[in-house]
Amino acid sequence: MICVGLITFHPFSEPGDDNYGLLYIGSANGGSGGDPLNLSLDLSSNFGKILRIDPLGSDSDNGQYGIPDNRVAVTGVHVFRSDIILQLRNRVLFGDMVNGELLHFNADNIPEGGTEGIRRMLLRDSDGEIKTFLEVIQQKNREQGRSPASRTDLRFGTGPDDQFFLLNKQDGTVRLLIAE
Repeated sequence: MICVGLITFHPFSEPGDDNYGLLYIGSANGGSGGDPLNLSLDLSSNFGKILRIDPLGSDSDNGQYGIPDNRVAVTGVHVFRSDIILQLRNRVLFGDMVNGELLHFNADNIPEGGTEGIRRMLLRDSDGEIKTFLEVIQQKNREQGRSPASRTDLRFGTGPDDQFFLLNKQDGTVRLLIAE
């Protein structure tokens, strides 16, 4: 059994787009307290991932759904090689689960220890306010009438056309990251 945190269709996809009609499924890591079985980093496991399926397809093992040709993996660390967000090109992205900070360093000049070379990445919400990822999550929680999350459980993902996604497993929401 997989605990699913989110099931949704791509909110910006239109008929004719590669993503149109594909179903996104955000799953938990199958453990309690920080992925003790390391399943979210295991690409042979569906735990701790964003899965993308075609509900009208039939090429899965059981023939009940389709598997898109352009598969992608999601983990807690991501090397961003795309040109879609130039500020992140060739950056290694990762997050601090407790305080919701997104961090990065140059993938072509890896720090030799300590924190030198590691930089913070702040986000702008829909109102243009600068926030940490945790603050973005907490704002959405409040809008939904839920208690604000106390931490993040971050996963990164990529999609067609170099789209870049952030997933917080705790609230199961997938967020599309775009350049200013």
